[in-house]
Amino acid sequence: MAQDLDDIKLNALDVFGYNASDPLLDATTLVRLVNSALQQLSTEFDWPWLYGEGTITTVAGTTDYAVPTNWSRTKWLAIDEDELQFRSLRDLRRIMGDTDIQRQPVFYATVGDTSIRLGQIPDAVYTVDHGYFKQEAVLSAGGNAPLLDSAYDDMLVMYVAKKMAMRKGETRDISQAQREIDSWLKRTRDNVRRSSAFPRIITRNDWSSRI
Repeated sequence: MAQDLDDIKLNALDVFGYNASDPLLDATTLVRLVNSALQQLSTEFDWPWLYGEGTITTVAGTTDYAVPTNWSRTKWLAIDEDELQFRSLRDLRRIMGDTDIQRQPVFYATVGDTSIRLGQIPDAVYTVDHGYFKQEAVLSAGGNAPLLDSAYDDMLVMYVAKKMAMRKGETRDISQAQREIDSWLKRTRDNVRRSSAFPRIITRNDWSSRI
């Protein structure tokens, strides 16, 4: 299990010997820096621990469906192992046109960070399998821990330490932290490529016949 919020703060302070009594690093600021670092780290790669799966149950005549509360972005959607093809909202509107024809969806688009739009309009109840990446939740209490794999605890600590150094204007510490982060990213790159290679759903080639 990853370090909790209190551990992350203490370990990050220890990197450069900073003190929690420093007015620049008060309790509220430390929590903000930890969460900022956590969100930054979570966007560096498609981390396998942020991957999740769920389902969407369609309703005939309804195109838009809410994303999960912790959704960050969709990796794939599929109906009976037929993968839906992603399109921009503009392209999806063009494909669907002004028609109200209903059939099994073969395309999808994301609508901001709130919903997924299917196209064509579903004509029945379908179970749409959904593979997606989650957002890290905001850590607010001492015992809160991120989804982060514990093997990357030190990497997160270094991100936090860099943000502390930036707040204090310690340029030498900033440079040292960045070197450590760059080293972590370099070592991680190949490992993430291997560990995040989720099984792909085989797609069909007859999409044009279904539009």
